[in-house]
Amino acid sequence: MKREITSFRLISRFALVGLTATLLYAVLAMALEALFHATAGQATLSIAAYSIAAIFSYVAHRIFTFASNGAYHFEIPRFVLLTAVGFAISYVLPVIVGSVLGLPMFVSVAGVCIVIPLINFFALDRWVFSGRQVS
Repeated sequence: MKREITSFRLISRFALVGLTATLLYAVLAMALEALFHATAGQATLSIAAYSIAAIFSYVAHRIFTFASNGAYHFEIPRFVLLTAVGFAISYVLPVIVGSVLGLPMFVSVAGVCIVIPLINFFALDRWVFSGRQVS
C-alpha cells in the first residue's frame, strides 16, 4: 500500500510540474508567435519557449517531484541531454507541421505538449534522477 501511495504521489507531482511547464511552453510559444510572427518561424519560437520552460522544469522536478539529493554533476548533464532531445522534437515537429504540412501553430504546440511529457516521465524517473534516495 505504501508503494502505491508513493507512486501516486510521484505521478501526481510529475503531472503538476509537467502540466505547469507544458502550459508555460504553450503560452510562451503562442505569445512569441503573436509578437514575432513576421520575423521568426514557428520552430525558432518553439525553441525559445521550450528553453524557458526547461529551466523551470529542472528546478521544479529536482525539488518538488523527485526531491532529489543526487549530485548535480550527475543529474544536470543527463537533464541537458534529455532537454536536447526535447529541443530536437520541439524543433522538428513544428518544421513538419508548419512548413511541410502548412498547419497552424496550435497543432505544433499540441504535438509537443503530448510527446515530450511521455518521454520525460520515464527518463527523469529512471535516468536523470535515478541517483536519488527513494524513501
